[in-house]
Amino acid sequence: MSLSKNIHKQQPQFVTIEYLLKAEKLTVPNYQRSYNWKTEQVDDFVESIRDLCKNNFHDDLGAINEFENYFGPVMINGSKRPHEIIDGQQRIATFILFLYTIKRTLQDEINKSAATAKYSGESIDAAQDFVRRIEGTIAQSTFPKPGKKTEKNYLFVPFQERDRRALKAILENQDVKKYKSTRLVKNYEILRQRLKALLQEDFFKKYDYQELDRLVFMAGQILENTYVLRTELSDISSAFAIFESLNNTGLQLTPFDLLNGYVMSECTSNITDDWKRMIADVRDKDIPVEDYTYYWWQSKGYDTPKINLYNEIKQLMSTEGNDKIAQELMNCIEDLDEYLSDNTYLKKYLSLLQRKRIIPLYIAMKENSYSSTNIDEIMRFALTYSIIELNLLGKSPGVFQYRLKKILNLISGTKSLAIKKVKSEIREIQLDFESYDTDTVFGNLRNGGLQDDQLYKTLLLMLMENENKGILPDFDNIDLEHLFPQNPSESWYDHAEWVPMRDEDKQNKYIHALGNVVLIDSKLNRKIKNKYILEKAADIERTLSSCDFLKTVAWNKIEYASFTPEYIDARTETLIERIVTSKVLGF
Repeated sequence: MSLSKNIHKQQPQFVTIEYLLKAEKLTVPNYQRSYNWKTEQVDDFVESIRDLCKNNFHDDLGAINEFENYFGPVMINGSKRPHEIIDGQQRIATFILFLYTIKRTLQDEINKSAATAKYSGESIDAAQDFVRRIEGTIAQSTFPKPGKKTEKNYLFVPFQERDRRALKAILENQDVKKYKSTRLVKNYEILRQRLKALLQEDFFKKYDYQELDRLVFMAGQILENTYVLRTELSDISSAFAIFESLNNTGLQLTPFDLLNGYVMSECTSNITDDWKRMIADVRDKDIPVEDYTYYWWQSKGYDTPKINLYNEIKQLMSTEGNDKIAQELMNCIEDLDEYLSDNTYLKKYLSLLQRKRIIPLYIAMKENSYSSTNIDEIMRFALTYSIIELNLLGKSPGVFQYRLKKILNLISGTKSLAIKKVKSEIREIQLDFESYDTDTVFGNLRNGGLQDDQLYKTLLLMLMENENKGILPDFDNIDLEHLFPQNPSESWYDHAEWVPMRDEDKQNKYIHALGNVVLIDSKLNRKIKNKYILEKAADIERTLSSCDFLKTVAWNKIEYASFTPEYIDARTETLIERIVTSKVLGF
């Protein structure tokens, strides 16, 4: 099938992945989600490639099975240049990652053969041809200025800036560590592993194909025998209509994916320009923009399940005005992002404990013009209340959510009266807690019943913050170290006081006791491992010394020579006493 102008016509066409990518540059529009295929979807993709190769491989009679492998639809918005992908970006991106993986492996085998003459000249020539074909399918080379280095013009461009950079780093064989949290990089690593397994399939071994020949065969099958159904639409309204209808037929889109598309297709250009800028500013932050939207909706007092969120917001926009509601949501998201950026500690605590449901309180207070002092006080209370109710007492989230909603409803009342009612509700909750004795509240910190490192880290950081007048080191450089490790080496049991810890129940009590954990520099944590306390004492001290802040905190220092189960018990009591006397939890 030769490349032609037919691909720019609107009728649906079955085309190969090579044909599609070489014929036009494709971008991902604003209303699309970022690349997010999970491992299961990647494995399904690889299984389809395996079936393609197996079905097209020589059978016992030496014949070739005629089999065209269909990999789904690709819908294009033809009114834009470059063309925008309405549906299909996930599989296209995965094709590109897999093709690049094959190309790199081909090149590695060619380089090995240069030194060992492992493969025949014919095999090398075929491999080099496919290296060039894959390169041409992924990118075009351009020369922006005479004499300058060749630059790559990539034929598939993700919408998200972080995804663009991650894909570029992969395709240019750069260090991808800074993008390791993206699904592109994660799936690239998965595909590299899956390719190794594919090359060992029995149907290859049956004819004693060498690895380079197997790669050449696989590359040919993907470029020439993987088909997609390309459909082109002529305007953004029909593009979004298709995008929205895909959700109703099983495509897993988030409510924000749909809302994003609705705003881009139905709001004025002033709004859509601001909307795109807002997404670019916020989308790669710790809290997804999808969650920001849900918190905004909850702050209005609605209990809409997430699955119905898009329809509810769309109905509100159609009633009160698309631009008006979109602007309100944008203002809320930008203000919330600024607040959390300015209140780094609170933001990190919410993230560590997965307590983002508290955030609607801030939005409602801001909407009702509460002072920053009142906002900080109520937000801090909600956080500490959640720690006591959910973590320390281990109660059902139902009561917590009920009282949180009650406070949220009170916030929306007449301001002066509302503040009094909110503070009265807070005081009522505090009185409930003050009726408990410390053993009821903190018992699980003593007996190892919580096994919650995120809680321990939060409590110690809150204690540190409280005792140091709100000053804390960089959260991202702080880790929690279990002094008596979760997988103790045998050297621990060379000491009589630790022999009883071979009993699993006793071991768990001390491993997960508050007194057994210490805050250290995360950059050096991996060097400590599970050695006996005196063997790793120097390493722990080095991590503390590397952070001026940590080494000044008296309760974070350890007497290594005295470290026994009894020492852990005593240190637990000391830390609990400090948490109580410093009123870290507000009572």
